[in-house]
Amino acid sequence: NILSGSLIVCLSHKINSRGELSMDYKKRIEKSLNLLEQNSYNFLLLTGGVISKIADECYSRLAHSYIKKKYPTTNSRKIYHDDFSLDTVGELIYSKEYFSNNDFENITIVSSDWHLERVKKIAKKVFGTNETMLFLSINGSTTEKETEERNTSLNEFHSWSKWCDDGDHICLKAKLFLHHKLYIFYLIKVLIDKPHLDQ
Repeated sequence: NILSGSLIVCLSHKINSRGELSMDYKKRIEKSLNLLEQNSYNFLLLTGGVISKIADECYSRLAHSYIKKKYPTTNSRKIYHDDFSLDTVGELIYSKEYFSNNDFENITIVSSDWHLERVKKIAKKVFGTNETMLFLSINGSTTEKETEERNTSLNEFHSWSKWCDDGDHICLKAKLFLHHKLYIFYLIKVLIDKPHLDQ
């Protein structure tokens, strides 16, 4: 079914070896659910695939399980998943794909304050200037802010995304699997794990 209306995208964050969500992640979810309760928002997209060996399940699915336990009255029919993204760039590319495959009027992206500037710069490339977008943040971890200040992934993104037009998520997705090490390793793993056919 084609979905319409307003979409909230809750970007993922860390999950420990016990499957516990970070405080930043919990705050992002809480803010997203508060928005979802408002009549102006129709659907929530949780992002994140199997990002590390620590979590054997998709981050988006673990986040949804957390919602069901912590907020049992939430309407799960309004919540959807991106099970493929492995980082911020991928989350935004797959969110744009989801947005484009439906009939949403606008999109609101929720993250942490220390993360938001990088998110905006990536989103400008991924979504272009034609989409109605809003960015909201929670008060995030001071430690994560210090880590973010040393993050150079935006430079890497610019180095290969320049070959795609703004808003062309199909081109960006193709380049993602050619130039981003997380997704290259993912493809290699899929090929290794794929059962060999008998000759």
